[in-house]
Amino acid sequence: MAKHIISVSFYSRVENNTTTISATNLIRLLRYHDQSIIKFMQPFANNALSLQIYESKINEAFQRKDITKLQQLKSKMNFKMIHQIINLKLNELEQNAKTRSPDVTHLKHDMLQIENWDANYLWVFLNIMNYYEFTDLEGLIGSIFNKYRNSSQYDPTTLKFLAEIAVNYLKICYSNQDTKFEMKKAIDFVKSLPNTVDIFNEKLVITYFESVINKEDKTAIEISQLAQNIGYTI
Repeated sequence: MAKHIISVSFYSRVENNTTTISATNLIRLLRYHDQSIIKFMQPFANNALSLQIYESKINEAFQRKDITKLQQLKSKMNFKMIHQIINLKLNELEQNAKTRSPDVTHLKHDMLQIENWDANYLWVFLNIMNYYEFTDLEGLIGSIFNKYRNSSQYDPTTLKFLAEIAVNYLKICYSNQDTKFEMKKAIDFVKSLPNTVDIFNEKLVITYFESVINKEDKTAIEISQLAQNIGYTI
């Protein structure tokens, strides 16, 4: 055990389930023992469900505004970050009336400790993007776009989250002034992704925003109507 990270007495309390270890110290311990963070997290999905299946179920429940389902999913998942994301979604649905607000600052801090973001961490980031200051978000997005340039190397789930992150960033940029350069970065990144059915909606969104930026109002209206016809809101 690495005493400079946690004490023996604290470790004993963790073993006896009388206290919990922070994500930061857990990551430090894993690094100290040369253990993969991602591999360590993989067994923590209950009921033989992977994190990605849980993430999909969480998204579906949120879209249906199914508070009961979100609470059930929360009770079945031991991953702290997933708990916090569900809390964020419950807060939004319940308008902060019943659910205690999670520590968003702590969640963002924990994300910064992860060196290699897989699809699961990309999903977490996608769900907390709106809580960042724009200048901080700009730096993180730049790192993501740079790291994931070789899109052919990644699985469809990863590509989907990358496209959704880029589109969400594009929308955030659009709501801010003087961010056309950042909008172009997001548009170019999505354009660089493969033309697959899985990210058709995201490709449609960037085409819409390109039309808006270029003041091609007729084209923008046509794209918006097309999106509505397929049940997608830009």
